[in-house]
Amino acid sequence: YDALGNAVRTQADALVTTATFDSRNLRVAETQHGLNIFRSFDHAGRLEELRHPDDARVRFDHDTLSRVRRIRIALPAGAVWPGAAAAGTVAEYGWSGRELRDVVRSAGTSAWGLILR
Repeated sequence: YDALGNAVRTQADALVTTATFDSRNLRVAETQHGLNIFRSFDHAGRLEELRHPDDARVRFDHDTLSRVRRIRIALPAGAVWPGAAAAGTVAEYGWSGRELRDVVRSAGTSAWGLILR
């Protein structure tokens, strides 16, 4: 653990995960089996992008109340990503007050798990 109580190294059997936190205490990187996942956040601390080891990028757009409004995937040339029919918008979320009103997903995608941080 670091001085702020963040788990910077965890181990479950043979799986070792290391994590890096920025000055705002946001988890900006993690490594498992030598593979890195990077996160970037906006000025309000909202997750904007996940960058995977193959350089695939999952981008999150938020509304003014910090709710996820859209999820987009950008793939490197020639890449195929499981669960994504193609690059581009994979899900759009409609909100009514505090309630999720609807989810529009592109064909063949499973976007619910992508919201999680």
